[in-house]
Amino acid sequence: METRSGRHASDVTHRLYSDGLSTFSVFVSPLDGIEPLAPGLHRLGVSHAVVRHRELGGAPRQVVVMGEMPPRVLLQVADTLNWEAADS
Repeated sequence: METRSGRHASDVTHRLYSDGLSTFSVFVSPLDGIEPLAPGLHRLGVSHAVVRHRELGGAPRQVVVMGEMPPRVLLQVADTLNWEAADS
């Protein structure tokens, strides 16, 4: 499910994925004009977040994948994500 929030700029895309038991979120934003997060695996209480800076859709982007899932799953999602810009 793709969501929009007033808390994020219009060029930040958030998608929520769930199988009914586990859930994770993917945030993709352009790296231009933001203060980037530190790449790597981060623990947030019982959740984990993976931050990657990747070339996606022809532009440098920050990818954040977070959820209450095994870190290796979140890492795999962040490292294998395919992206097409909305205007392509």
